[in-house]
Amino acid sequence: MSERNAWLSRYGLAVACVLAPLVLSMASDGIIDRLINRPIKGSIFLYKIGGDPPASQPSKPAPPQTAPQSAESKLKGPASRAQLVGRYLAGNLNYAASTGFRYLVAAAGIFVGATVVGRTLGTSWLALFFAISISFASWFGWEVFEKARGALLLAVPILTSADSTLGKDFPRATSDTGAFIAGFEGMNYAIGMLGVMMVFFAFAAASIRDPKPTKTDLDRRRVTIWIALLLTSASLVVAVLASRTLLDWSLSLVADPEALKPFSDAIVTQWAAIGTIALFAAFIPAFGAWLLDVERERQTDMMVVSSGDVPSGRQDSLKLSWMPMIGGLLAGLAPILTSPFVEALKSIIQALSRS
Repeated sequence: MSERNAWLSRYGLAVACVLAPLVLSMASDGIIDRLINRPIKGSIFLYKIGGDPPASQPSKPAPPQTAPQSAESKLKGPASRAQLVGRYLAGNLNYAASTGFRYLVAAAGIFVGATVVGRTLGTSWLALFFAISISFASWFGWEVFEKARGALLLAVPILTSADSTLGKDFPRATSDTGAFIAGFEGMNYAIGMLGVMMVFFAFAAASIRDPKPTKTDLDRRRVTIWIALLLTSASLVVAVLASRTLLDWSLSLVADPEALKPFSDAIVTQWAAIGTIALFAAFIPAFGAWLLDVERERQTDMMVVSSGDVPSGRQDSLKLSWMPMIGGLLAGLAPILTSPFVEALKSIIQALSRS
């Protein structure tokens, strides 16, 4: 029993750095799966691209014309087609730019994670953790593609409808943009998750407690934790912004984007919330393990910070300051801060202040 307790004391928080974010994020997403029947193919909506009426539309009495020119009439004719093509190309370019940032942050996460794990645990553990990361990232990317998760739930049917509206005379790289984007997003999420998983393992490596911690080791672990926090936050923020870019591209092609805007905002907020939960679930065990070892090191060396018997340089190096703590909190909240949730909260506060 004592050996088991010793193992849990040393490695328990390190294991939590990897398992906790995965379990909590998957549980949160599982709740959404129970509420929404995500289509693999086809659409659960009836979209109208530009001003062209859909193939099958329920007959309804025409409302009286209250405006001199409706939104649909503005989108008809050659000018309408030029606007649609312009929005299509602009959205394509913006989405490509956001994808490049995702690859950059993912590469940084893979590099930092591999460096920390290899230096701390050795190449054998690095190979094992890298294989686990690739396996989970591949499964996650396939789930995003197969079940049309996130922005794909709205973007794929819209882009597919846009293809049929634009016609074959408009040159594109693929004849089925919706299917291409679905596969491409699955690959992007797999690459991004690979970087995040390697950073989670960096958190875990920095959370392995030492029976006799030294100041140098504690300083190194602290730097590793903050770098891992910033990289995870950057990965999730870029993923949220990429989802927003894909959704904005899709909504720019429909005749009534405001009708779908609440659903689009909810998708972005969902991913941002899940990312924030996963980020804190990985950071809190790592930070807690570091704090426990700081206290153990001080007790071992008979260090009492308040007494002033310790050299000032050593005392300051293990002392928590407010600025890094505030910066870490903002980094942890960054995914949710980039979502429409903040704008909605701001609107509520403004409405309450006026009343």
